[in-house]
Amino acid sequence: MEVQTSTGLGDMVYLIARIPNREGHVIDVQDFIRNGEAYIPVFSDKEGLQAFVRGTKYERWGLGIDTGLLFTFLRGDELLVLNPQSLEPRRLGKADLDG
Repeated sequence: MEVQTSTGLGDMVYLIARIPNREGHVIDVQDFIRNGEAYIPVFSDKEGLQAFVRGTKYERWGLGIDTGLLFTFLRGDELLVLNPQSLEPRRLGKADLDG
């Protein structure tokens, strides 16, 4: 059973990201700009990610990642938008994720 946090994130989230070199330690995470503001789309399920990227050049960029691991590589100034395709997407900053 997956546990949801107060942010709406479960144990696993999905990003528009890729690992360009399987031998390296780099993850390319795609961000987007909406209304002049950069954000990283984060999805609570794989289906939401696939619907968001369908028909775009990012169709092969899906990456499932442990939510705890995601927290470790945030700088702190990123804006995450949970399920941006939904009618009520949630905006999350590092402060939301720490608590």
